[in-house]
Amino acid sequence: MKNNLKKAFSLIEISIVILVVGVLIAGISRGLKMAHSEMILVTAKSLTDKAPVPNVEGLELWLETTSENSLAIGTTSFVNIKKPEDGQPIGRWNDLNPMALNSSYKNHALQATSNYQPLYMKDGINGLPALLFDGADDYIASTTKFITNNFTVFVVGFPIIKTSCDLSASITAGVSGQRYIVYPQQGDVIFPSNNAASAGVSLCTNFIAGFEHGNGYMPYVVSNTRTVNKPIQITLKYSIGIPKLYLNSTDSYSRSASGKNIFPGLTFGGGRPRVPTNYGEDYGYFKGYIGEIIVYSKDLSDTDRKLIETYLIEKWRIKI
Repeated sequence: MKNNLKKAFSLIEISIVILVVGVLIAGISRGLKMAHSEMILVTAKSLTDKAPVPNVEGLELWLETTSENSLAIGTTSFVNIKKPEDGQPIGRWNDLNPMALNSSYKNHALQATSNYQPLYMKDGINGLPALLFDGADDYIASTTKFITNNFTVFVVGFPIIKTSCDLSASITAGVSGQRYIVYPQQGDVIFPSNNAASAGVSLCTNFIAGFEHGNGYMPYVVSNTRTVNKPIQITLKYSIGIPKLYLNSTDSYSRSASGKNIFPGLTFGGGRPRVPTNYGEDYGYFKGYIGEIIVYSKDLSDTDRKLIETYLIEKWRIKI
């Protein structure tokens, strides 16, 4: 009887020890995971602080998600928030351009309607925070605009699986079947009587393309068909109206000039519904994550372009 009781207690004691050890291991694993995530974020912040972005001439807009001054919440007014909650709606994406010393000259991207605001996700792109756009009606837009025919736009994004795009090559292909990580606004609305077209980027899991948008005109002008199942760095550059598309700083695609006066679209995540002056551009919503956007009002040299791309690829841990 005593021996059986001793055995029973021994089994109970062993079970308790195993349970305690399991809890300790789980706690240690969670702690290690949190420490690893924090280290990734600290590294990204350090790379941002030392980034070559402001040292390259022509910087117009710099949006990113890792700095303490990057994001703000609200609708009618906005409040900067250092550490957003996971899944928190973001109303203002702050322009970090240090060359615009006066805050009134910053080209912040805004979204004052709560239902259209993207969400802050702590683990958005390769362990770093990014903004999640729902592919239905989320978008955020800067108010700055310039017409130049020479500019460079850098983007880091990640489309959510099963967001295929239409590969139609018609002159109005862009009005349907696309996912605009950078939306090309209607050029004749923004710059009337200037033969103007805005340029943007559609990013899907099967297709990446640069689009131009004018009155009755929305074709893709440079493109690449590929499977996109991981984060990617995209550069769209215009030189005297000639578009070039660079993917992960390794592959490039170009096309002849369209004859339009081109300017960069500065709406991100899709069209702009319920705005009377936009011809009802309620389409092309991007479904996925955006981590960083940088815009220059000049066609950067290959040296400067690669400098920015190298920074983005290292920071966002892009696998080429």
